[in-house]
Formats: sequence, structure tokens, C-alpha cells
Amino acid sequence: MKIQIENYFGNDILTLIFHEKDVEIDEKIAKEVEKISIKYGYNVADIDVDDDDRLYLRLQEVNCDNTEIVAKTNLFTMVFELNRTYL
Repeated sequence: MKIQIENYFGNDILTLIFHEKDVEIDEKIAKEVEKISIKYGYNVADIDVDDDDRLYLRLQEVNCDNTEIVAKTNLFTMVFELNRTYL
């Protein structure tokens, strides 16, 4: 499973790839990830197709008014929770 994380302006921040959790991306997975990410100021922007024709999720930051410290803390905490859930 692949999750691309972007900032408010659509710039790539990082990509998470969970090889052991090789599940098909669908609306159910998108809702699970959205439930986690929304708490930290991100939402599922869409389900997209990568260069290998595999589906992946794009998460985008929804609040550009955060301070840099708050934004980093939210990102780190969200990534930790996603790793805990999908690793």
C-alpha cells in the first residue's frame, strides 16, 4: 500500500510504502486512512494511479495556518499512527 503525503499547496512531503500490507486501495481503506489523517490536519485528496499502474492514496494538508512546529508535530504523529496501523 502506498500513501503520498502533500502539504497544503500540493508539494510532496513524503511517501509511505507498506510492502507487508499489500492491499488493494479502495474506498474502505481510504476511509480508514482518512479517519486517522483528519485528526492531524490532513485528508484523503484522492485515489490516484502511479507509474506502475497501481492505485495509491494522496493525503493533503488542509490547514495552512499552522505554525511550523505544529505542522511538523502533526505530520510526525500522523505518520507514527499510520505506521502503527499498517505495519
